[in-house]
Amino acid sequence: MDYEKVEGLPEVPDFSMVLTLPCDYDQIRYYGYGPADNYIDRQSGARLGIFESTPQGEMQPYLRPQDCGNHCGIRWIEATDRRGRGIRLCSSVPFEASALPYTAHELENARHIYDLPQIHHTYLRASLGMCGVGGDDSWGAPVLDEYRMKNENKQLEFWLKGI
Repeated sequence: MDYEKVEGLPEVPDFSMVLTLPCDYDQIRYYGYGPADNYIDRQSGARLGIFESTPQGEMQPYLRPQDCGNHCGIRWIEATDRRGRGIRLCSSVPFEASALPYTAHELENARHIYDLPQIHHTYLRASLGMCGVGGDDSWGAPVLDEYRMKNENKQLEFWLKGI
């Protein structure tokens, strides 16, 4: 996936591709930073390893539902059913990934956890990188410049493998 810089456009928060899988693909295993979600500016407490989770287990109990579950430094990530059948995403360079039971749109439009729809899918996201979380103080500090996704040429490459 390629993006060519266009003058005058703002930065993007994420450069990624999302695969929509049936909710039966709810066994997540990855080699990257974990076990808790982490971001480019919030990964000092994460460790590199092989971790297992579920899309529901990646959800954070925020007061208001929001995007979560990102993992940096991913070498490969798998989404399988309970019989071990599924797909593996891998790349020659570390990338970011998440696997959630809701779309970003569903999360953004829910005021409470009970506003989220019934789970029908697993949304597996492979990302070149998303911007940092920001908030280095309690006064609403923006994301630091080195953790922003600037409007520049980008290329995301990964492989899919059936397992």
